[in-house]
Parts: sequence; C-alpha cells; structure tokens
Amino acid sequence: IGKRIVAAGLVPILEPEVDINSATKGEAEQMLLELLMENINGL
Repeated sequence: IGKRIVAAGLVPILEPEVDINSATKGEAEQMLLELLMENINGL
C-alpha cells in the first residue's frame, strides 16, 4: 500500500502495531522490526 501511495507522489504514513494483549507480543515486535529493517531501504 505504501508503495502505491509513494507512486502517486504522496508520503505514506504507516503505523504497524502489535496487539498489547498478545501472548507473543515480544516475538511479534521482534518480527515486525526485522521485516521493517529488511524492507525500509526499498521504499
């Protein structure tokens, strides 16, 4: 979605979140961080 917004000449505001009540919150946050870091340079 963010890439489509950039392609339209706009600045995307993406706010990925992990549910604070998740039993695997720590693992989910680590996974989210890793995926963001892997893909951020491609934007």
